[in-house]
Amino acid sequence: MKKLLPVLILSLAVHATAAEKHAKKEPEAFKNASSIVISLVSLSQQSYGPMKPDRTFKPGESVYINLQLRGLTPNKEKKFAVQADILVPQLDQDQKKILDTSIPADEAVSLYFQIPLPEVEKGGPCDVVITIRDMTARKYVQFHTWFMIAK
Repeated sequence: MKKLLPVLILSLAVHATAAEKHAKKEPEAFKNASSIVISLVSLSQQSYGPMKPDRTFKPGESVYINLQLRGLTPNKEKKFAVQADILVPQLDQDQKKILDTSIPADEAVSLYFQIPLPEVEKGGPCDVVITIRDMTARKYVQFHTWFMIAK
């Protein structure tokens, strides 16, 4: 039994060291980035279309959220690696990685998100939260906006 104890202790030490190394290899969590600036260009019925002044859309239409991003970090290929999620609680929409792409680096990047509106029992306001992740810098930012559904 005394010979088994050093083997057991050695085994636990090796396991602890391996677990420590594995923990260090996991990617670091994304950090909130104040350096990424998102501006609303328009809420419209088409990509990059004019702003709907009253922000009101009808069931069956699509809402296009047209945005401009600044402050992303380019990778070695001089591209921005971007992911995005979109959440619209009133429509039970929670889509992860709705965007997962590389785009040529530029001072400003234009993006749009399309939300097809289903038939609804009653209209009203819809909140939208778009999370943009800069995969190169491992940072994220959230953008909040809203629109109305007519009924």
